Amino acid sequence: MVQINIQHGRLLEPFFQFYHQNCKDPTLITGGWDKWVIPDKEKLKKRIQAYRNVWSEYDKKVIDGISSVLGLSFNREVIDIFIVSGSSRSMSNPLIIGSQHLPDDFIVILSHELVHRILAINESEILTTIQSVISKFAAEENEVVKNHIIIFAVLRKIFEDDIKLLRKVIPNRNNHYKRAYHLTEPYGKILEYFRNRENLK
Repeated sequence: MVQINIQHGRLLEPFFQFYHQNCKDPTLITGGWDKWVIPDKEKLKKRIQAYRNVWSEYDKKVIDGISSVLGLSFNREVIDIFIVSGSSRSMSNPLIIGSQHLPDDFIVILSHELVHRILAINESEILTTIQSVISKFAAEENEVVKNHIIIFAVLRKIFEDDIKLLRKVIPNRNNHYKRAYHLTEPYGKILEYFRNRENLK
């Protein structure tokens, strides 16, 4: 099983701190980033350790769950997760997450980015399948919605027996994410369709 290495992204800090303290993007200001205060080193250290602790409880469930429901492998021994003081958005490659999230939220965010990562790793083999899924379940939607149909289907499946985390999968701000989540109501059918990719070629 792939090892998830959660660490402080020290070399990334100056870039993220400068961006969030100086960016005039209205969406960042609306999100309160103009008032963001960089956490002290001890607080950041404790938060990263809290992430490691909570991840150890879900590591196998998430990694095995993602691989199983998609029928894919990460094809990596280690995936590095870089935690920075704050980030208005997470990203999957490199995998970077801000420390402002509570531990339970971190589990869902990391899982979200790991689904993006496994799809990217296997893209050459599954691109046609992804396009077929999008055509069937989200043909008229914008790119953000299309890119998140499989993501939310996987998250709903792997957390379907964990009400606390399943509630956190539901987007509460991004309207495109909300739309993608809504379209994945038949998540079982979406994932079955994806796994039957040999029949789609």
